[in-house]
Amino acid sequence: MEASKLIESSHEIHLLYQNGNFESCHEKLQDLQKGVTKVDRAHISSEVFSKLCSVLKTEVDKWTECNDYIPELENLNIVSTLLCCIRNSFAHCTHTQDLVSGTPTFLDPVLSCIRWTVTSPLSASTSQDDISEAYDALASSCITCLGNLVAANPTSRKLVWPLVTPFLSSVLAFRKWKVAQMGCVFLHHCILEPSIKNQFVQSADLANILDSLASLYHHESNFACFVLFCLRLLLTSDAVLEQHWVNLGHQTQHLCLDVLGHIVDEPADVACPPPSTETVVFLKQQFKTVSDLILRTHASYEADHEVTVVTALLRFLNTVASSDQFRQILQNDTSLLITSVYLLRCIQDIGESGNNAFTPLSSAEVNITEGDINAHPAFGFKCDLIRLIASLVYRNTENQDKVRELDGLMLLLGQTRFDQRNPLIKENAVFALRNLLEDNPQNQQVIADLNMQGIAPNEGLRELGMVAEVGQDGKISVRQVRHNGNQPRYQDDDAEL
Repeated sequence: MEASKLIESSHEIHLLYQNGNFESCHEKLQDLQKGVTKVDRAHISSEVFSKLCSVLKTEVDKWTECNDYIPELENLNIVSTLLCCIRNSFAHCTHTQDLVSGTPTFLDPVLSCIRWTVTSPLSASTSQDDISEAYDALASSCITCLGNLVAANPTSRKLVWPLVTPFLSSVLAFRKWKVAQMGCVFLHHCILEPSIKNQFVQSADLANILDSLASLYHHESNFACFVLFCLRLLLTSDAVLEQHWVNLGHQTQHLCLDVLGHIVDEPADVACPPPSTETVVFLKQQFKTVSDLILRTHASYEADHEVTVVTALLRFLNTVASSDQFRQILQNDTSLLITSVYLLRCIQDIGESGNNAFTPLSSAEVNITEGDINAHPAFGFKCDLIRLIASLVYRNTENQDKVRELDGLMLLLGQTRFDQRNPLIKENAVFALRNLLEDNPQNQQVIADLNMQGIAPNEGLRELGMVAEVGQDGKISVRQVRHNGNQPRYQDDDAEL
């Protein structure tokens, strides 16, 4: 279809609509929707938009006259297909984007239709009838049209953004999550503009927007990645978390921490800089404030969303502590180190007090299923805590000495025991001890002065039918032992270690 033919088609569509021949009007719109993709969009005349938007305005004006108005099925289909025609004209064409966004008689009907769609009574409907299906198709057409209008076009973004923000939260909270995720595409396009982003992060509604994004993240689709793109841009803006943290849901806080951790872990991105020092300091303070909440989970295997934020904070601090850019910020806070050592000791003491969620679990103990262990918020927490201590003392003599003063060397030596609840805890404890002893003669002397008291119980050896012993010469050896009943009999076979 040639560009000139589009003008003829638009006139015909307008005339058919005025005459009430909605079926033929819809068929012509379907032909136009395909035709728009086959022409040079830069040559599409404003007359095409004039006729299409005239039909759109007439129809939407009827919808907005009454709050509970429900359009007929054929009218919903006409508007949905009409918006698809307009949407397709925007693809890779700043000419049509600028034409519509800069012409109020074109833009206003489009935005009025979108506003009505995301706020109408049908938006809350859960029925599966033809009207609801047509309405869902309309919602999809509305939001994709909005996204295409501002794609790669700073001018249209700045014109359209202030007109959409009053109902943006309704778009992102739309009941059909795929449509809401399409709204994230629009949001991402707009906040790529620094001026828009800086204005948006000051919005009083930002916490609700972040909560909506977090809810959408858990649904997989082709648009789910834009949820993360939006979060990356927003969370690295100045003071966003500091201002809105207390108003965020626990699920949102958790996701924000994971996103920031990935940003710190990845190479620098011009469009998405690392979090600010103020944000890191703020989250460090949050961990010190709420970290002891983990202790209340010792007697329960129920998930606790507030506690999962504590575990996410700890993972984030570990990521930050492994970064040369941020490690010193954490190392300079002695109270963070004291909190970490204190918390590790509390967990250790509670675990030794009886059979609870902090009691080390050997591979031989099967009274709790693997799923129960992994689902508990304290799973891996002690191991992560040791990792943090290891980073805080890394080549930092003052912190190395502080751990010794807190009797932390003996505490960490006690963590070199297999624990299903804390995979790799032995390896992390050894790494922490290595960092504590490096270039620190006093800490090295503490270890050197230790005397052997015996051999700690070793469930791994016991399961293999072996036992470790200390000989008269002070050397440790292992030997196989005889088993009673139906167990296979092993010959004594000393093996020196």
